[in-house]
Amino acid sequence: MDRLNGEHTYRNPILDADLPDPDAIRVGDRYVMIASSFNRAPGLPVYVSTDLVNWERVADALVRGGPDDFDA
Repeated sequence: MDRLNGEHTYRNPILDADLPDPDAIRVGDRYVMIASSFNRAPGLPVYVSTDLVNWERVADALVRGGPDDFDA
Protein backbone atom coordinates (compact mmCIF):
# COMPACT_ATOMS: atom_id res chain seq x y z
CA MET A 1 0.00 0.00 0.00
CA ASP A 2 1.31 3.44 -0.88
CA ARG A 3 1.59 5.33 2.43
CA LEU A 4 2.43 8.72 0.85
CA ASN A 5 -0.41 11.24 1.13
CA GLY A 6 1.27 14.03 -0.78
CA GLU A 7 4.68 15.24 -1.76
CA HIS A 8 6.00 15.48 1.82
CA THR A 9 3.42 13.81 4.07
CA TYR A 10 2.65 10.23 5.04
CA ARG A 11 0.33 8.26 7.33
CA ASN A 12 1.42 6.62 10.58
CA PRO A 13 2.24 3.91 11.23
CA ILE A 14 4.51 3.52 8.24
CA LEU A 15 4.59 -0.25 8.85
CA ASP A 16 1.57 -1.61 10.66
CA ALA A 17 3.44 -4.52 12.24
CA ASP A 18 5.31 -5.54 15.38
CA LEU A 19 8.91 -4.96 14.27
CA PRO A 20 11.11 -4.35 17.33
CA ASP A 21 14.77 -3.34 17.11
CA PRO A 22 14.74 -2.22 13.45
CA ASP A 23 18.04 -1.49 11.70
CA ALA A 24 18.18 0.15 8.28
CA ILE A 25 21.02 0.82 5.86
CA ARG A 26 21.20 2.35 2.41
CA VAL A 27 22.44 0.15 -0.42
CA GLY A 28 22.70 2.19 -3.61
CA ASP A 29 19.30 3.81 -4.18
CA ARG A 30 17.44 1.43 -1.82
CA TYR A 31 17.09 1.13 1.93
CA VAL A 32 17.20 -2.29 3.54
CA MET A 33 15.71 -2.88 6.99
CA ILE A 34 15.82 -5.93 9.23
CA ALA A 35 13.97 -6.33 12.53
CA SER A 36 13.82 -8.78 15.41
CA SER A 37 11.14 -11.43 15.09
CA PHE A 38 11.31 -13.15 18.52
CA ASN A 39 9.79 -16.31 17.11
CA ARG A 40 11.10 -19.41 15.46
CA ALA A 41 12.44 -19.41 11.92
CA PRO A 42 11.63 -18.19 9.43
CA GLY A 43 12.57 -15.04 11.23
CA LEU A 44 14.33 -11.71 11.06
CA PRO A 45 12.13 -10.14 8.36
CA VAL A 46 13.92 -8.15 5.64
CA TYR A 47 12.23 -5.13 4.04
CA VAL A 48 13.29 -2.82 1.18
CA SER A 49 12.25 0.75 0.37
CA THR A 50 13.27 3.55 -1.96
CA ASP A 51 11.75 6.38 0.11
CA LEU A 52 11.79 5.22 3.79
CA VAL A 53 7.97 5.32 3.77
CA ASN A 54 6.80 2.48 1.49
CA TRP A 55 8.34 -0.82 2.59
CA GLU A 56 8.06 -4.26 1.00
CA ARG A 57 8.88 -7.48 2.85
CA VAL A 58 11.21 -9.39 0.55
CA ALA A 59 12.73 -12.19 2.62
CA ASP A 60 13.57 -13.66 6.00
CA ALA A 61 17.20 -13.80 7.14
CA LEU A 62 16.59 -17.11 8.95
CA VAL A 63 14.80 -19.62 6.78
CA ARG A 64 15.77 -22.86 8.53
CA GLY A 65 14.06 -24.58 11.43
CA GLY A 66 13.98 -23.37 15.01
CA PRO A 67 16.91 -22.46 17.28
CA ASP A 68 17.37 -26.13 18.28
CA ASP A 69 18.72 -26.79 14.76
CA PHE A 70 21.57 -24.32 15.31
CA ASP A 71 22.83 -26.05 18.47
CA ALA A 72 23.68 -29.33 16.71
